[in-house]
Amino acid sequence: MIKKYTIIFALIWINLLSISAEDNIVLVVPFRNDSGLELEYLSEIIPNTFNALLEPVENYSIVSYERLKNYINENQYDIGDFDNRDTLLSIGDYFNANSIIRGSYLEDESFLVVEMEVIDTEEEKIVYRSSKFGKGGINAFEALDEIVTSMLQDFIGIELEYASLEIITDFECKLYIDNAFMGTTPIKKVITTGRHDIKLIYESENISGSVMDQVISLGIDEERIYNIKVLVDVTIEAELECIVTIDGIETGITPYEGKLLTGNEYLLQIIYEQDEIKEVVAEEIINTENEENVYLDFPVTGSIEFITGVNPFTGRIENSIFNEQINDLPFIYSNLPLGTYNLTAFIEDKEHDNRYVFYNEEMYLMPSGRKVIDLSDINFEKRISLYFIPSASQFHNRQRVKGSIVLSIFITSATVACLAPLISYLYYKNTYVPMRNAWNDEGESSGYTEFEVNSAQDRVRNLFYGFLISGLSTAFTVYIYSLIDGAINMNRIDRIMNY
Repeated sequence: MIKKYTIIFALIWINLLSISAEDNIVLVVPFRNDSGLELEYLSEIIPNTFNALLEPVENYSIVSYERLKNYINENQYDIGDFDNRDTLLSIGDYFNANSIIRGSYLEDESFLVVEMEVIDTEEEKIVYRSSKFGKGGINAFEALDEIVTSMLQDFIGIELEYASLEIITDFECKLYIDNAFMGTTPIKKVITTGRHDIKLIYESENISGSVMDQVISLGIDEERIYNIKVLVDVTIEAELECIVTIDGIETGITPYEGKLLTGNEYLLQIIYEQDEIKEVVAEEIINTENEENVYLDFPVTGSIEFITGVNPFTGRIENSIFNEQINDLPFIYSNLPLGTYNLTAFIEDKEHDNRYVFYNEEMYLMPSGRKVIDLSDINFEKRISLYFIPSASQFHNRQRVKGSIVLSIFITSATVACLAPLISYLYYKNTYVPMRNAWNDEGESSGYTEFEVNSAQDRVRNLFYGFLISGLSTAFTVYIYSLIDGAINMNRIDRIMNY
């Protein structure tokens, strides 16, 4: 029986402890600005400072200022509404707050005066009131930390553990601690010990972004100082005028001078424009984490690279500046001047003084451009069936000029042979028949002689056989040449590339 009551008593005691251990939810509303508009930003910084210092305190929890600000905007409250107790209690009830902190601040000459009240939402009355002052002007942020720290310690009744964070920058930045706005640099803040998310944001007309975004850990009474360079100088030079883009945004032309935020990576692209055609001629990643100024000089020359497999290719490049350069491949032609180049890759049969061209292209080399020709997948297969098709073996052997000549001669001669009947018929109809009819009707008075009429008849036959035989013989000769030449060269290429 005694054991039973002991258990019940223990359960009741645990329940009471859990009730007493419930967090006191604190809501800090924007403080009223009784100074000029130049101090309006403190209306947000003061609640954020209260929240930052109060959040790690045991048995206390806060309503984030971001949640409160969204609620204020949705209900269209203004700063004057927080002087109305009913409105204030209604807001506190929405967030289930046990306590509400409100107040005002005033910069009087060289002093910053802050007044605060703590309202108990259950009793609906003010349970704590305080007024403190510190140095104003450029020391306002440091004084504000001391004032808020002193107010909280008086209100809570315990000594709080804090550290100091000082950030010095060459340009003014906004400081966010745990996503709460705490002021602008240079700044020194009193913050609670432990881990904090620190962000520095720089904003200007042309540049904006993060300068610092990292998690730091601070010990008791630790004084942490960061001296941060916000912007680095960027200088980009090129002998030709090129477009400069950073992260896809066009920022100027070369020679270019500008600034970039530190602590970031940027994609730099150099774009050359000619005849309204834009081409990226250089890319580089710029890393500004080391806070060093950036200087880049892009050459106006380019390079051409031939990549090959096992095949023994020879490369040739030529343009108007120099006649040609010939090298065994693979090879990189570097520091080439801008201009139009004719690129050729061929197999050279030195024994028979022949070249078999496997690649040919005309291209324009941009500044800092790099042309890569990959010949590693090119192979050669001997195809005997092509021997018997005029010029087919020459084209297969990469002898395009020779193949074109063979094909044109063969087509022309075959066409002549095919046209032999038509040519002789036209001569027969338009020349011989009228001449014969005139001779038969008028005799010598027709102006023709018997010999001329007989000669015209023989000419019909001569035209037919002449065109037919010459066309066929030429076509046959070309065909035989194509067959023999194709077979010889195809075997030579096959021997060079495959053995």
